[in-house]
Amino acid sequence: MSGLERFANIDAIPLVRGAAALSLILSPKPAFSYNFPLMLFGVVSFELTSTAPQQFFLTMIIFTGLFDLFNLFGSSFGLHTIVAFIVMCLKVPIYVSGLTSLRNRGGEITWASQGFASAAWMPAGMRGGLGGGQALGSDDAPAHHDPTPPGAFHGGGYRLGGEGNAPAPPPPPRTTRDGYTSIA
Repeated sequence: MSGLERFANIDAIPLVRGAAALSLILSPKPAFSYNFPLMLFGVVSFELTSTAPQQFFLTMIIFTGLFDLFNLFGSSFGLHTIVAFIVMCLKVPIYVSGLTSLRNRGGEITWASQGFASAAWMPAGMRGGLGGGQALGSDDAPAHHDPTPPGAFHGGGYRLGGEGNAPAPPPPPRTTRDGYTSIA
């Protein structure tokens, strides 16, 4: 059994609680003060039934682990440095066991979901770096349809200047002096 498999089998809640207790020691130190509120949020996120807070917590664990690494190089050696190193090392088993817990609950870490804005609101062709939207020229309908607001017309209704239900004939194309057909 590899180390990651062992971490995956550990319960994440005691690890997060232990990291929160150690992070309390780091809270007076400005370089590492973000760990205490993050670990408290982690304790709460594992207790909730929704998977979104846990997804966000696991994403933030990755980024704050990088911050810890940079802050360790810039700080002087002492008790705070040792505790910060222990908290940074605890983030690896917290992430792996939290990811296993998240998958067991039916969630998954995707970069287009938690913490990062979903690109489903983007118009066609504007995919951005996070995906989403409908590509130009594709015949696929977007996956998410917003409900129509109250009082909106649903495609039917009255037409001005028409008789009955007959559609109005298209206007004849206009040509310019040079022989080109105008678009509008």
